[in-house]
Order: sequence, then C-alpha cells, then structure tokens
Amino acid sequence: MSLLPLFSKNFTIYSGSGHLNEKEIFETVANYSPNNFCELKIHNNSISPEDLESFFIKWKNRTPKKLLRLIFIDYDINEEIMEIIKKYENLGIIKFEEKDFEEEMDEEEERHDYH
Repeated sequence: MSLLPLFSKNFTIYSGSGHLNEKEIFETVANYSPNNFCELKIHNNSISPEDLESFFIKWKNRTPKKLLRLIFIDYDINEEIMEIIKKYENLGIIKFEEKDFEEEMDEEEERHDYH
C-alpha cells in the first residue's frame, strides 16, 4: 500500500505495535514525499537506530535539500537514538523536537481553531 496520496507539507504517523512498520514509513517519506514536505511527527517508542540513521542519510541525499522538522511525541529516547539525532541536527539535516501527547493535542486544537 502506498502512502503517497496522504502526503502534504507535514505528516503524523503512529507506528509500533499494531501500526505501520517504521522502516517502511521512513523509506516512503524519504523516497516519495513531495518537495515541500518538511515535518514528520512520530508517536512511537521502538524505532531502531539503524532505520533512523538510514532515513536521515536518504533525507540528506534528497533533491532539493529541505530541513526536516522531526517531532517525537511521547517517545522514550535512548542514548543511541539521541546521538544519531544530534549528529544530523548538527549537519543541518533535521530540526528535532520532543513533545508530550497533551501538548501535541493542545497545539492541534489551536491550529484547527484558527482555520
């Protein structure tokens, strides 16, 4: 199943147990997201360091180059994942944020109130 029709400038994914496979999600985003895509929100707690790094490498090699705002929501980040994130943040490939679920829901509600 292709996720391509779902893309816009941003995308929120729920992955992990009972949801989509992270590796497939990352490959789809890196290979098929539109040029104006710039924000990926992930609700998860089981991303492998290898899959994350592979995604960042593919994102870095995309044309045109675009900074990706990566947001982890309710994610328990281990040291290995954080090192990978910091590496690609320092390279100017991503901008990383962490949010808790309530904070994200409040922001979503505010966005819908303004539209």
